[in-house]
Amino acid sequence: MTKLLSKTLLGLAVAFSSSFAAAYDWEVLSANISAIQPNSMPNAVAFSVDTAAGSCGAGALLSWNGLGADVPTQQANAKAIFSLLLAAKATNRPVHIAGTYSGPYCVVSYIQML
Repeated sequence: MTKLLSKTLLGLAVAFSSSFAAAYDWEVLSANISAIQPNSMPNAVAFSVDTAAGSCGAGALLSWNGLGADVPTQQANAKAIFSLLLAAKATNRPVHIAGTYSGPYCVVSYIQML
């Protein structure tokens, strides 16, 4: 029973990690927030981390564009991510981020404070 459970969990972990990786061009498992630039608030927020994110080097600006079906939802989402970034910076907690390339920019589509 234990072996079956272990194999099942391992299979789920592999399936999840490969589908997660396929959804993004790059991923950083652990990085600290270096700077936060709220110039585009309330629609988006830019920030940098201390680790390279794909082809965006350490310290390069990464962009989070508010997500949602309409403008108020997108703005609320950007504000929530801004709060998460402030909390991570203030407490020196790392973040797990992943995203895509959009022209010369690295756009963050996933973020989790660790």
